[in-house]
Amino acid sequence: KDVLGSIEGLEASIKERERVALYWDENDTIVGLITIDLREETFNGRKVVSIYTGNTWLHDTCRGMNLVPKLALRCYLEALLRWPFHHHYWFFGSNSYRSYLSMTRNFSLCYPQRKTLAPQWESAYIQYLAEAFYGAKINPETFVYETSDGRSFTEYALGIPKSLKGDLDIAYFLKINPGFSKGDKVMCLGPLTLRNWRKIAIRSLKRNLGILESV
Repeated sequence: KDVLGSIEGLEASIKERERVALYWDENDTIVGLITIDLREETFNGRKVVSIYTGNTWLHDTCRGMNLVPKLALRCYLEALLRWPFHHHYWFFGSNSYRSYLSMTRNFSLCYPQRKTLAPQWESAYIQYLAEAFYGAKINPETFVYETSDGRSFTEYALGIPKSLKGDLDIAYFLKINPGFSKGDKVMCLGPLTLRNWRKIAIRSLKRNLGILESV
């Protein structure tokens, strides 16, 4: 009931992933699912590791619990131990303003971002990962993968809540990905640098203290 569009192939796509994180509530009801892949390689002369979060669903009761950042940190520490001299990145495809904001709100530098154009290497890497994980050629300017049979979430069928319509990051998301409610995805890349981790930690602390609200 939470998904719009065909769910054909959803189970298969989850099974294709390297790992699956499941979250239960006190009644043993699944309230969250995140799939993860760690991809290590050399791309255009740079040794890299991408932490790809694919199928992601979190019930409203999980919002504000920092589950995705906590999981990303756990995967990052593992990747750092296995490949300490590589560049590390978080990669995912977003067809919801909430998942897009999870990057732009928590990262000082990420792509695509309304204030910063993606450099040539990062642009090429995003396009490469989109083809590797989605088998898709994407728009090189917006990084959007336009799907003909995509899935989206029921909560986004009515568009953006009035309280968020003045948000500049959401406005940018809508500009580059107007078909998000039909399942179109914008490919997102966040460098896992000390600068970005510092901002993640500060915002996580503020949420825990009740100073910062979750979107």
